[in-house]
Amino acid sequence: MSEKITDAKAPQGREASALDALVMHLARNLTKDLFTIGADGADIDRPHRIQFMGGKYPDNEKPMGGFCEKALTEYFAKRLKTYLSA
Repeated sequence: MSEKITDAKAPQGREASALDALVMHLARNLTKDLFTIGADGADIDRPHRIQFMGGKYPDNEKPMGGFCEKALTEYFAKRLKTYLSA
């Protein structure tokens, strides 16, 4: 029988705040690092969006949405919280 994780086991008070701060710090840095991969040295040349493409490369690709920096940071934070609560 698997043990169910309850709210009672979740960090509370200062511990939760510190964990949330760490998660956001990591999410922001992961996003910054990922967007920096496509940079050409100057901040103005930094990508501002990541696009997903479906279909077959190179002639039959179809746009499937993507992430701006804020959305990707929020996604990373959500996933990190999920990993930490497992």
